[in-house]
Amino acid sequence: MSLVKQAFPNYDDVLPMLEGFEDVSYKNDVCPSISKELAVDGRLMLYCDYKNKYKREDREGLRYCLSLELSMLMCNSKILLCSNDIMEVKNFIENHTLADFINMPSFDYKENIKFY
Repeated sequence: MSLVKQAFPNYDDVLPMLEGFEDVSYKNDVCPSISKELAVDGRLMLYCDYKNKYKREDREGLRYCLSLELSMLMCNSKILLCSNDIMEVKNFIENHTLADFINMPSFDYKENIKFY
């Protein structure tokens, strides 16, 4: 059984299939997640909230949230992008390097929110 089904038996969609990412869903998180290990001591994490916004902890929240987790970051995690569009997330990942991710500012949720 997949981790997402063990941790979130009522999850209402399938996790996106992104190259190099694997299911790392954990029952104490708000929603399922997938991650990609990086060449450095860290990973990209993509949290995938419920398709039905009424099942989400934050009904106004965006569905996908991509973060960079590196041990060298003081806060250990930096949000890179949040979106309701998985293709936007995929294109974002494909068009940026690790150096870009490290050097870019954290995603400003209030400035960048898009409702679909």
